Amino acid sequence: MTPPSSPIGTQTWQSSMELIEEIYALSNLLPEEERFGLRIQLRHAAVSAVAHLCEGFKRQATVERKSTFALARGECAQLLTLLATAVRVEKLLPADAKRAKELAKETSLLLSGLIDHPRTMQNTRGALSGK
Repeated sequence: MTPPSSPIGTQTWQSSMELIEEIYALSNLLPEEERFGLRIQLRHAAVSAVAHLCEGFKRQATVERKSTFALARGECAQLLTLLATAVRVEKLLPADAKRAKELAKETSLLLSGLIDHPRTMQNTRGALSGK
């Protein structure tokens, strides 16, 4: 898969992929007891955010595109809550969660741009096909 052709789409794609990498690395720091708790929830939310982003790029109707991007943004909010929880219950150090929080906020902000300005995505239908 390749990133979309629009600048904001490309930025969002890159940010979301960095977010996945950071979440996977960070979740490995969690204790084994969190294997089926916070670890899986963090990974699921990160993967879902990117999956919804990719789905949104393929949607043809503006209302569908905006709705799917909003789901991705919701996953970023969920990530922020899970990270705050992990820090609060002392499963992660604040410094360890810092980069993931920054990336989740950045990705969410970029998704807001896609939601608010869907015309920036007009030439992206074939962008993620790998062509």
